[in-house]
Amino acid sequence: MKQKASSKNKSNKLKQKPSNGVVGKSKEFKLSRKWKRKFLIGTWLVVFSPFISIAILMFTIPAEELPDYALLENPVSNQASTLYADGEKVLGTFFVDNRSNVAYQELSINLVNALIATEDERYYKHSGVDTWGLIRAISGQLLGQNKGGGSTITQQLAKMMFHEMPSRDKWARVNEKLAEWVIAARLERRYTKKEIIAMYFNQFDFLYNAVGIKSAARIYYNTTPKELTISEAATLVGMAKSPVIYNPKMNPKNALRRRNTVLQQMAKNGLLEKTKLEDLKKEPIIIDYRPETQNTGVGAYFRGYVKKEVQRILKKNGTLDPAGNPYNIYRDGLKIFTSLDYELQKHAEAAVDKHLGTYLQPAFQKDNLSKKHSPYGDETTREQRDRNIRKAIEKTPRYKQLKKQGISEKEIDKVFRKKICHSNYCKNRIYDNLCIIYAY
Repeated sequence: MKQKASSKNKSNKLKQKPSNGVVGKSKEFKLSRKWKRKFLIGTWLVVFSPFISIAILMFTIPAEELPDYALLENPVSNQASTLYADGEKVLGTFFVDNRSNVAYQELSINLVNALIATEDERYYKHSGVDTWGLIRAISGQLLGQNKGGGSTITQQLAKMMFHEMPSRDKWARVNEKLAEWVIAARLERRYTKKEIIAMYFNQFDFLYNAVGIKSAARIYYNTTPKELTISEAATLVGMAKSPVIYNPKMNPKNALRRRNTVLQQMAKNGLLEKTKLEDLKKEPIIIDYRPETQNTGVGAYFRGYVKKEVQRILKKNGTLDPAGNPYNIYRDGLKIFTSLDYELQKHAEAAVDKHLGTYLQPAFQKDNLSKKHSPYGDETTREQRDRNIRKAIEKTPRYKQLKKQGISEKEIDKVFRKKICHSNYCKNRIYDNLCIIYAY
């Protein structure tokens, strides 16, 4: 009986064993399929999460935190008004931002190639947000490696146009970043890739009153955006990372290193022949710096008169722009043509400078030296100058009026030392330099 039972148990055990390991392999196969499915789902979530996020944000971000559709269709940017002599030669500009927009066709191909190679290699392969760029940037942060930023050219444009100063608060900046995604997607829907590149170059501030690539090319290199060489274009594009740190006027050594990095990126992306790379990297950075202010140029007094006259005419006629707003000479990019002869004006100003420098100023200096105590000569002591200023004060109607009212000399002194503003803008601290201090 025991032998039968044991043989029966053995037969049952044999039945339970997998035949040739087929059952075991089946379980192993099922397990691998499960993990493969999880991996695929996770991968797809990572790939499409930015697009899903953008779709969600389109409906969740408050409307006041996003520019309206009209602003996206017609972005507002301050453009300098240009004053012309002889109908063609630039006499001067009036501006808040020294910006004159250019179209894509007016850009050097060197500029376009340098920008794409450095800031957004996959520019023509995405619709505002580069998924692979984001994954690369995030993985770099996690691994502690610098693999470049995840912001596309379109995102950078959105930031420049609609966030003047990014928030320093971590979570607020995250919200701004998400909003930039949405704005970038909207910009890509409304503009071509070429238009977005042109808008980027028109919007960027290159410092030294060089807002936009047209002003930058003129101020740094005395040329046009179309005529910029590979090296010049790479230098200006290099400033996109930081216009201060990589400024060729302010920090030429940093600018040189950054320019060479841009050139390397161009070669890496097949936008620059590798045979030319080493030669270009050896070239020094040579700029033809020509600063511009609203006082720069020929006919400064004439320009001042024209400005007032144009403002008067615009106000009198009630001229409105296409949006129905009054034209602003500092913001609306007006073109003002005059009949002033540019060459004659230059000769006239040169003659005045020569006469003042050669004859009048030396005569004035000689006359001062002949006097025992010239009012503002180098040899005049502080006490003598104070006495001269005091005598001038006592001759003013203001002093005489205060004296007539019986005000003491001490109080009168306080009155003349008080800051008096000759501008309507002095309430704003930015314009303190417009105020005059009467003190001695």
